[in-house]
Amino acid sequence: MGYMDHVHRLNRHEMLGFQPFFVAETKVGWVRKAFAEQLAEYPEVFHIDTGTVSLARSLSTFDDRSAALAAVVPKLRAAGLISGRDRDEPYPVAEIPGGEALAVVDRGAATEFGLVQTGFHLNGLVQTSDGPRMWVAKRAANKTTYP
Repeated sequence: MGYMDHVHRLNRHEMLGFQPFFVAETKVGWVRKAFAEQLAEYPEVFHIDTGTVSLARSLSTFDDRSAALAAVVPKLRAAGLISGRDRDEPYPVAEIPGGEALAVVDRGAATEFGLVQTGFHLNGLVQTSDGPRMWVAKRAANKTTYP
């Protein structure tokens, strides 16, 4: 299987098992339906409607939303609903990378909330006595997400 075969396979995904996740009326991610059902147990934080998940409207400020997420994520992790470890790294909850942050959540929970995440991937082209060589980055096999 060639490189582009992998790219095409990764870009084929079925969204029927997901619901959009809204914060302050802005779609910021997609959550699995099974996860959404579990979020319904926290009505002070999440509002579950037909086909959508939202942070409660009563959480109207950045600080309120961030504090509510910070309080509920450890409970979700303890229940086995969040697979990523606690990274103690605030990650912006935004419509697009670099967009206005509507809240922050621990980066280890960003995947379950379907947030678009960014990172660095660096390849290098070097000239050697044998000619050009390319260094291709490889993600570590022990990463908690997408090893």
